[in-house]
Amino acid sequence: MDERALDPEDVVAFRIAANDVVGLSRRGIEEAREVFPELIAAMEGHGPVPSFNFQAPDYTGQTGAEEVEPGHFQVTGFDGGQEAWHLVVFAHMVRVYAWSGDDRFERQLTILNEPGGLDLGDISTQDLWDAIFMNARVSRFGDGPLENQSNGMTYVSNEVLRRVTSAIERGARIDLTVD
Repeated sequence: MDERALDPEDVVAFRIAANDVVGLSRRGIEEAREVFPELIAAMEGHGPVPSFNFQAPDYTGQTGAEEVEPGHFQVTGFDGGQEAWHLVVFAHMVRVYAWSGDDRFERQLTILNEPGGLDLGDISTQDLWDAIFMNARVSRFGDGPLENQSNGMTYVSNEVLRRVTSAIERGARIDLTVD
């Protein structure tokens, strides 16, 4: 598990709506600052709300294979380009949690596999963001490639982004200072 999960000072709250608060990672936000500078600045109250959407990655094929023992090869990944990288960085803005043992795992897969068939309005922003975080981590640790749920991850990420920008427009701010 990521060491941030053990550091309560890494978690900061961001209020999406009166009954919808999401826990974010200070370190994840700082890492995202390079990729999404306008979004982070707006979340801190230092700029206008950016207007953008995530695009689904185009997985065009394998980036390589490694021979792990004679005659046995392991795929070393797929290249989803900048779009895939943006989804992963966005996913890691949420606070870290023990996704591998979480009882929401199957529900999160359903969210990513059938997002258009679900009423995402009934699902908290934390649960949606956790689902894309889980998928990014599953992909990293080789339990299932990101490209299997890339359309769902894009759809859910855009819903989370819509909620975040809507909250910013209503005056929500994040304070990343540590006392």
